[in-house]
Amino acid sequence: MNQQTATPLRNQQPGFTIIKGGLFNSNIQLSALTNAAWQVAYTALWNGLVFSDKEIADAKTSINYFILLNGNNETAYSEFVQRVLLARNYIINNPGKYIPIPTAWLNEDNTMGFAGTKRWFDKLIITRASFPDCKKELPVFAKAILMLHENYSARNFHYWRSYFAEHEEQGLLNLLLSIVANSFYDM
Repeated sequence: MNQQTATPLRNQQPGFTIIKGGLFNSNIQLSALTNAAWQVAYTALWNGLVFSDKEIADAKTSINYFILLNGNNETAYSEFVQRVLLARNYIINNPGKYIPIPTAWLNEDNTMGFAGTKRWFDKLIITRASFPDCKKELPVFAKAILMLHENYSARNFHYWRSYFAEHEEQGLLNLLLSIVANSFYDM
């Protein structure tokens, strides 16, 4: 089937506010990255479960700190999403394994949680040095969610839906569709 592909649009609003004295406030951008990362994590790992407002707020705080403490915010966001996707893949391929509640999984001292995905991600980066296309769909997925989060439009949605379908990434396509559906309910 021949489909036209559209170029995705990025929201042109600045991600920071200039403050007198040369300082800037990146809270808007950081908040958007944190919310997008939470939507990915929630849908990929706990879809359908209901958590308290406090659990969600504490989980978002953990994600926020991760993004803040790891250099470039968008790079840290991408790493976070890729590590979540690696964890999702592990759970899917290992029946009987599970992910605890978000605050437990995101706890930096929990080596069996998000902290444990660092070694997987580091191995992936080393592999990509020799084989650049290794799991190339993971950072693309992170970019797709961020672009949809920044500027949700039919054009962007259809672009990314078509992209993952054409690249035969059915699992990521289904996750994308679920994230879009969940985003209407302000996770």
